[in-house]
Amino acid sequence: LQQVLEKPVKDLMIKSVISVSPETDLIEAQTIMYKHNFAQIPVVEKGNLVGIVTRANIFRHVLEEEIPNLEKGQ
Repeated sequence: LQQVLEKPVKDLMIKSVISVSPETDLIEAQTIMYKHNFAQIPVVEKGNLVGIVTRANIFRHVLEEEIPNLEKGQ
């Protein structure tokens, strides 16, 4: 167990990363995440990591958009 825990992350990391850009539509990002069973996806711009979008972020956004409509009875 100690040998495993002492391995550098470079030995475990994924080298072919699937990512989205900051301009990617939310539905496209969600589709990629669903297709690959990702809980999150990196957001990359000009080769630099600028953020991460998670399933929870998307769910929260949808709820924030829809709760006012539900409260109005729409």
